[in-house]
Amino acid sequence: MLDKLELIYFRYKDLESQLSDPEVVGDMQKFKKTSKEYKDLEPIVNAYFEYKNLTSNIEFNKQVLAEEKDAELREMAKMELEEQQERLPKLEEEIRFLLIPKDP
Repeated sequence: MLDKLELIYFRYKDLESQLSDPEVVGDMQKFKKTSKEYKDLEPIVNAYFEYKNLTSNIEFNKQVLAEEKDAELREMAKMELEEQQERLPKLEEEIRFLLIPKDP
């Protein structure tokens, strides 16, 4: 799934650069098609960034729990970790749903 999300992100960045290309901007048909694809990929890219951020935070909180001596910081990390681990499967499901091809 992550590989597919990365490919979508690279396509999104490519479309972003195309939208500032004078050749694309000058061709209304091509500009419209590129804009639509860019807009369609935006929710997936946003979910991908949220997923990356969430997994990064989970790893950080696990590290804090493993290395931190302060009980208050450990408790805070534990609470955050529980919330993040609860959110992760829901986000993965949202991403799977976003990856389903749309009906034409």
